[in-house]
Amino acid sequence: MEKKERIIQFDLLRVVAIFAMMMLHVAASQFDSVAVGSSEWFWFNFYDSIVRFCVPVLVMISGIFFLDPKRTYSIEKLLKKNVFRLVTAYFFWAFCYALVDAFLEYRTFHMEFVQSLVKNTFTGRYHLWFVYMMIGLYLLVPIMRKIAESEKLVKYFILMSFLFCYVGNMLSILPVIGETVGTVLGKMSITMVGGYVGYFFAGYYFYHFGISRKFKNVIYGLGIVSVLFTMAGTLVLSRTAGMADRTLYNYLFPATCFASWTVFLFFKEEISGIRFSARAAKWILKLSELSFGMYLVHDFVNVGCKKIGFTTVAFPAVMSVPVIACVVFLISYLITLVLSKIPFAKKYLM
Repeated sequence: MEKKERIIQFDLLRVVAIFAMMMLHVAASQFDSVAVGSSEWFWFNFYDSIVRFCVPVLVMISGIFFLDPKRTYSIEKLLKKNVFRLVTAYFFWAFCYALVDAFLEYRTFHMEFVQSLVKNTFTGRYHLWFVYMMIGLYLLVPIMRKIAESEKLVKYFILMSFLFCYVGNMLSILPVIGETVGTVLGKMSITMVGGYVGYFFAGYYFYHFGISRKFKNVIYGLGIVSVLFTMAGTLVLSRTAGMADRTLYNYLFPATCFASWTVFLFFKEEISGIRFSARAAKWILKLSELSFGMYLVHDFVNVGCKKIGFTTVAFPAVMSVPVIACVVFLISYLITLVLSKIPFAKKYLM
């Protein structure tokens, strides 16, 4: 019973993270178009800052299961089942988005239409970068599983990721030393891979080994401070620049790291005590199963909302961001639910 409840907690966290990602994209949609420091801009910054945990937490959840020594993942199974599914889903949805974009821009079928279609299918819509990143992580799973056999090596890798990636990224934006730090890290070429692999290992470590209550409380405190720091720091940097500055929104900054660890640990330690009813558990599991498809399709809904004037500046941002995020989430769920009835789509496209 305990194992089932723990699985439900992380299914719920996956759903929360997907909703947070949708809210982030809704809040960011008009972030650059309103005056820095205005009421609208304040709320865009507020919502964007509090949901920055979304991507790291999704990576951490994957780490729980892919690095679990009790689960078997042969290279053949990993490539045929997990990586192939991500590749097919990516290219299908990237093609769909590219096709719509090309049609809206060119209207007629000619060489520029084809060039745009091919280019944007490979580069993908802005939110599909996440799929490319997960493909890279999945390809590294056999190596990471070997590292995960040693608790000491896992802790070492998390520490190295924190120092060289998260702290290193933060130092690289500082005056005087920033350029030098950035150059060194660039030559080492470990920031992107090490950063997300670090989240992968962190999810595995926090779940399978756990941490002391004292350290957990420290993480909680740092997580709350980090969100406030991101919010206030973005305001200061934006006012200084005279335009919206997204520097502190980086997923590989210490503030985002602490906020993500906090959310993950909160669900593992605090939400685990909740006894969900059978009906609630059924809904959570269903939403979790469809969450990847919802993520893939949601930007079509975002665009549709903008086309009909249902935007975050149409009414006060304090309400528009969560309301539109809920609408996008609901419609994405319904679309994905319909697609899930098609066996091929359910297996390869979502």
